[in-house]
Amino acid sequence: MAEPIPPKSPTTIEHERTLFRLFPGYLWSERTKDTGSWVWDFGHDIQKTQGSSVTRRWVCKCCIQQKRTKVGSYQPDGINNIKNHLFDEHKIRAPPGESKGPQEKRADEIEAGRKGQPPPTMPPKQKSIQQALGLNAMKDRERDIANWYIERFDKHVFQALVVQWITNRNRSFTMAEDEDLRRVFEYLNPAVEIQHAHLSGDSVRAKIIQQYRQNMKQVMEVLQKCPGLIHISFDGWTARNRLPLYGIACFFRNERGKPMKVTIGVPELADRHTGENIAEEVYKVCGETLKITLS
Repeated sequence: MAEPIPPKSPTTIEHERTLFRLFPGYLWSERTKDTGSWVWDFGHDIQKTQGSSVTRRWVCKCCIQQKRTKVGSYQPDGINNIKNHLFDEHKIRAPPGESKGPQEKRADEIEAGRKGQPPPTMPPKQKSIQQALGLNAMKDRERDIANWYIERFDKHVFQALVVQWITNRNRSFTMAEDEDLRRVFEYLNPAVEIQHAHLSGDSVRAKIIQQYRQNMKQVMEVLQKCPGLIHISFDGWTARNRLPLYGIACFFRNERGKPMKVTIGVPELADRHTGENIAEEVYKVCGETLKITLS
């Protein structure tokens, strides 16, 4: 005979009401696989059904209990982001024998350095190219070598290449925060660390949006000058983290009559994938943003 479900305390009921008020449309997760990571002990597992897709989220229990205005919430695939949140915001460390997040590892490495036991895999932090390469600026040849390294590295070009690699390979924006990848960059050129050129996931996202807005005006001008009609196509796509998106592209002929195509938007479709909702997102991108007359 099954054991009766124990009643919930008033505090637990209040926290659950807060959870579902902050995340309308979500329910408790109906996961098909066990969640092995220790972070699930500190988070609510919820899901939202949108058409044929199901979106799961990890929501921080500590944030709910502390009644924070901004609650930590992440996709289940972003385990490192969850670990960083627990460590940075709530000082919660990984249990003994469990894997640590990047922020906790970094804090342990700094603490080990203070005790005179720096990890052998961590190169010493450098303050200048001269110090990193052991060059003497008083000697002409070594001064020229140092200046060559300094002049050759452009922080903005480096960041643009990282963003391009992440987008072209369809990687998570937080890939830029990977500690092993950062060590590769620093090994190839110490200027990456010296000039604080590393990017965060939020920085990658901001730079992509910035580029989109900067080029939007040029795209509008080209489309408005095309001699014929513009054909717009769109199709649904779900990212690896189950984020439902719609790619919107247009096909046209330029002023010289050459066939062209350009992607003009990738909006998220959070609502049900009905014809009305899809049409609304397409209109926002084409009609409101690019001022294209739809017919």
